[in-house]
Amino acid sequence: MKDCLISIIVPTRRPAELKNLLETLKNNTADCKNIELIIKIDEDQASLYQDIMKQIDNYPFKTQWVSSPRLYGYYTMWINNQLTLKYVSPNAYFVLLMTDEAKFKKDWDSVVRKYYKYFDDDIFRLKVSHARYLNYYNVGQLNYLPDSFCFITKKWLDLTNGYGDCWGSDVFLQSISYHLGRGIGSFYSPYIKAPISRDIPVNENILDDLEIFGDATESRFNSLCKSSIMYDEWSRNVSHKTQTLHCYYARLTYLHIKAHEAKINSYKIYQDEKSKTLVLYDVDNDKVITKVNYKIPKLYFTIHRIYFSLLELRTLMALSSKEVLPFFYYLRQLLRLRKAYKIFPYYVVPFLGSIYKKFKPLFYVPRKCIEFIMKKINSTKKGQVQIVEDKNKDILGKVVIFDAKNDIKPIPVITLNAGNLYYVNNGQILPSKFFKKIISSYHYTSCSDEEFTHNLNKVFETGYKTDI
Repeated sequence: MKDCLISIIVPTRRPAELKNLLETLKNNTADCKNIELIIKIDEDQASLYQDIMKQIDNYPFKTQWVSSPRLYGYYTMWINNQLTLKYVSPNAYFVLLMTDEAKFKKDWDSVVRKYYKYFDDDIFRLKVSHARYLNYYNVGQLNYLPDSFCFITKKWLDLTNGYGDCWGSDVFLQSISYHLGRGIGSFYSPYIKAPISRDIPVNENILDDLEIFGDATESRFNSLCKSSIMYDEWSRNVSHKTQTLHCYYARLTYLHIKAHEAKINSYKIYQDEKSKTLVLYDVDNDKVITKVNYKIPKLYFTIHRIYFSLLELRTLMALSSKEVLPFFYYLRQLLRLRKAYKIFPYYVVPFLGSIYKKFKPLFYVPRKCIEFIMKKINSTKKGQVQIVEDKNKDILGKVVIFDAKNDIKPIPVITLNAGNLYYVNNGQILPSKFFKKIISSYHYTSCSDEEFTHNLNKVFETGYKTDI
């Protein structure tokens, strides 16, 4: 079997735990020469790791150290996760992002290497956590029961903007997997069309202490502060904007899988942001293979967001009573919920719902007529798609987001402003006053906007978008 390089990323703030991890990795790995370890440390703790750095040459695997500012700690870990991906070898097959508290079991890598080329297109992941056998039935479940640790192929990460913009990277990956398994059909239809499952549960227990993380002795006050941030992030994750992004990455992954199945070596993928459509185009044969839509109904996940917003509201009430947060934040959340409930009139009031059903055909006919006319305008006599040569556009003026021959890849998208923790200022993502207030109230860590912006731009050197 060809060498299967496994890249392991370990963010750490505990030198003792990291030392134990290194020992288990050294003693329990069957083929150390095909292991690379990337250790991420915070700049404020660099001196604590000097002894380990001096001894690192004694270990039989390649090791790289990445040092960067802590920023907002756990809540901005996704930035540093994205940073460490830059140090992963281009030849890596599997990538594992894990906690420094974990321990490797005997010959763990032999088990992982059995799955080398499990799918010929190299797009899949191995689930090894306590959630590896779970099925997922709604997007709310993805937030509190994701597969926390998995060996994912580097190709998958390259296609979907790495570990995403969620400080729980496992939620980001699980959400993409959810939409991939949900298929490409309409969200209104009860039928699942062309579902794909690329999550493989590993039966053997190859890692220990995966779920032992966090501080069980923290105070009730600190727990409330963390919960308020967590519930807001969960609410953002199930927002229409964020779920549209995850569905977009799932559809993009689907097209790459289909291109491999059709044995197409030279292909492009186009995006029409207005219609939320992706097109797979065979360059050699000059034809469209398939089209998929990543448009999600705005009401589809709203009930999940309302539920998480209510949990956040309860937490904000407790913090307001402790005079940590001004009562303004509590009222703002109430207004946000009131606005959310306003979009449910057809479901809450049966009378209005019946009126909507009667007049629905009147909206259907004009829409279909417009679609028919536009289709005729945009199609050629042969029924093929018109090719328009341009630097950034091609089929029907759609943007080329992937080209297998010319190394064109999608621009990363960040949807952090879909929640209350961040906002957009002149195209730049920045932490909100609300987020800073929570962080400072329990003296967790601090970071200036300039430092945050500098490190974010360092990760996304070619830029990023805030809309999908």
